[in-house]
Amino acid sequence: MFENRFKTVKNLSKCIGLLIGSFLLSSCFSIDAHLEKKSQELSKQLANEPMWESLPVREISWQSALKLMLSNNLSMKQAQLSLKQAERSVSALFMNFIPGINLDAILSKELSELSNIRTGDLSYNANILFSSPSITQFPFDYYTAKASVLRANKAIDLKKRELISNLYLLVENYRVNKLNYEVAIKQIYNDPDGLQKKEIEENWESTRRGIATQFSELFNDVNAQWYVNPETMPRINWEKYRKASKHLDKLMVTMVAMEVEASRLNVLNAKAGFFPKLDVTFYSPSLFSSSGGTISGAYLSGGDLKVDMRLTQEMDTRLNKWYSYKFAKESHKLVLEQVRVDLLKRRQKVVDLVLSREKYHSWKSYKDKRYNFIMSQTPLSAEEYVSQKKELMDIQKEIEQKQAENVQVESALIMEYGVL
Repeated sequence: MFENRFKTVKNLSKCIGLLIGSFLLSSCFSIDAHLEKKSQELSKQLANEPMWESLPVREISWQSALKLMLSNNLSMKQAQLSLKQAERSVSALFMNFIPGINLDAILSKELSELSNIRTGDLSYNANILFSSPSITQFPFDYYTAKASVLRANKAIDLKKRELISNLYLLVENYRVNKLNYEVAIKQIYNDPDGLQKKEIEENWESTRRGIATQFSELFNDVNAQWYVNPETMPRINWEKYRKASKHLDKLMVTMVAMEVEASRLNVLNAKAGFFPKLDVTFYSPSLFSSSGGTISGAYLSGGDLKVDMRLTQEMDTRLNKWYSYKFAKESHKLVLEQVRVDLLKRRQKVVDLVLSREKYHSWKSYKDKRYNFIMSQTPLSAEEYVSQKKELMDIQKEIEQKQAENVQVESALIMEYGVL
């Protein structure tokens, strides 16, 4: 009898070992197979995608581009998804009060008799579970969840500003590069073999392709060569920005304030660890149970439900809570100091941006006057005509280069204050 049992255990061990080994091997092979299959699918998908040169060219207005970008951009969708997740975390706090139900089916049988299974060998259970969050911890969790919703909403507003700033910068970049290309073509005087013109056109084509790619990324649409007509873009109202620059933007200050609030909440959570915890648990017998043909269960009457209330005070004998609280307070002080420095730096950044814009405006005013003066002069010879035309083009090109630098300033101010 002992030998038979030993053989049974030995055979069972072999079977389990073979099953585990087969599972591990099949898992490795299946992973490689799945990766190979997915790689082939992606390669096939890429092969079916049209080449960039064959895509239709679509130039749209600023308003159409704005609508397309804000509805399709991946980072905007991610920000909106984060908001939904934050809102879900608030409702989940209350959903935790709803009881859950577990359904269990259990088979208890000797391994040698698995070929002969009867109804009585199976057991069924339906249990109801109540899991109530800690009453003392719930207010902190609720406050944290609501703060996450507010932060997610503000993050969407900030992301919108960032995208508009990027779009503004890209449209201006497209306009300046296109104008530089046209000026370069006009400045060709002696090019009998056409090599100079060919090089300029190839450089412009490469630049234009890169700009179109950036538009497609902003719009999350690779089905066309996208461009935005620069003439449809609204002009910046500098008087409004000059007035707004006297104070930091409310959205930016709010985002900083939320960092301070998050740090303060960490201090409160650490302090709450010193107070007793009150846990309330509801439970009942099985709603339904069937084992060996015997059926039993509860009908959730007053006598079936029970409550377990537990008030726990954990003594901080190792001083872990004390050091956590002390660390949280010290960290909060550092956050306040860092916030002060960040706000001062941001205020100075705005001052520098506005000053840079004013310097550019004065410089451009002088160059415009110089351009108009040269235009008013009448050339007396062919050499003077060529020299005059070249100087005008040089001034125009210099203005466009400086304006490209100024666009960076404009884009940064849009990021700080939005479109005013």
